[in-house]
Amino acid sequence: MNNTNTEINVEVLACRQCGAPMYPDHVRSLICCAFCGYCVPFSSAAAGRDIAVKYKHRTLEIKDGLLNLMRAQPLSAVPNRGSDDYFRSGRRWRSLEKFIETVDKRAFETYRKQKKFVFSCLKCGGEVGGSSAADMAECRYCGMKFGFSGNLEFKREKITRIIGYEGAMPGKCLPFKISLDEAGRAARRLAEAHRADFGGFSLESVLNNESFGAFYVPGDLRDYKILAEVIPGSSAQLFYLEWINWINLFDSVDIDLFDRLAPWNFNEIGPFNTDYTEGMVRFVAVINALDDPRDDLMCRRITEELNEVYNLGVSGLFKWGKDFQRHSSAVVSFPIYYWEYRGEDKDKCLNIMVNGQSGKAAAAIRRGRSEKTFVLEPSEAFSFSGEVSMRSKPVPVKYVKPKFLYEVLPPDQAVRRGPVSSLRNIFNKIF
Repeated sequence: MNNTNTEINVEVLACRQCGAPMYPDHVRSLICCAFCGYCVPFSSAAAGRDIAVKYKHRTLEIKDGLLNLMRAQPLSAVPNRGSDDYFRSGRRWRSLEKFIETVDKRAFETYRKQKKFVFSCLKCGGEVGGSSAADMAECRYCGMKFGFSGNLEFKREKITRIIGYEGAMPGKCLPFKISLDEAGRAARRLAEAHRADFGGFSLESVLNNESFGAFYVPGDLRDYKILAEVIPGSSAQLFYLEWINWINLFDSVDIDLFDRLAPWNFNEIGPFNTDYTEGMVRFVAVINALDDPRDDLMCRRITEELNEVYNLGVSGLFKWGKDFQRHSSAVVSFPIYYWEYRGEDKDKCLNIMVNGQSGKAAAAIRRGRSEKTFVLEPSEAFSFSGEVSMRSKPVPVKYVKPKFLYEVLPPDQAVRRGPVSSLRNIFNKIF
């Protein structure tokens, strides 16, 4: 494809070696990763994709081993929002309960005033918990289910569970595959692995208070090809990266923590109907798109990866260029488990989130002005096949010739600060 302005739909796969996007090379009949060089024949590539979302991936043009990055040009200064940005203003630490009260007071009041009760299972005699806010209960010992007709008659269940306007619910979702008990165990393993940092927080009280639960939160899928410039030393350094099927989360929970729950497997997307979702799952409608926090989040994450992989010691991006592509029919509800704790002085906060599809857990702790984030990978390996969320590590690039052709540099040329044990270690961090 010589004309870089021509848009075509291509099947983008995740590299089995490094998880970065792979693109078709029709001359060699291969699908190849430009980031680590791994290739597979067309016949070995995962076939098909979910028809519920119309993906509009743009191919990455490679000419004579050089990357054509015209779409990520020109570079512009990264906006500096000062104290108004999502992270510095403390918006990420807004209470979820306060958010629900603001956007849907009726749902907030119905949930707050729910009456809970306990009864014996008619099948096995085990203890079953019920609520006036739910339409049914399930025995955790034998699986028998009990319906509450009164709740269905008076629509209490729907009022409580849907947060926002019912007509703004997405028509598709990813299913919950992790139970609440499994999510709780993942959160405890995460806390145990970082016991010192979690000191002072009673995890048991967090997991047992009324601020935790299962949620479906909405977002839309999009692709980004990003050319970022930083100044780690006396001269500027360029890096290229790609985020494929990245989730732009609508206003609801902590967007930084949610972003750390990737990857997601979109091959499992199915129809979404709140009437047929079992268990006490609450649904967030599409409310607002967080445009400014999205850029803040991207800058924050790219800077983190540059410092982690290359030990650059930079505090942020200087310039960047972005090629943005939104997929069609791509608004999806994502399954998560969410816990939070807020101290009385609001200077002591804890957010915990678990991916309801994979079981990956993430936590963020704030004490005063200090913030730390922790991640626990799922117990089972994630499948890199078909349509999934993919994120390449940044690779150093250099502009070599017109038009817009860039050479991928060896990783050691990007290391400006700090000792590096060996070139092999650098490659291991990237790939």
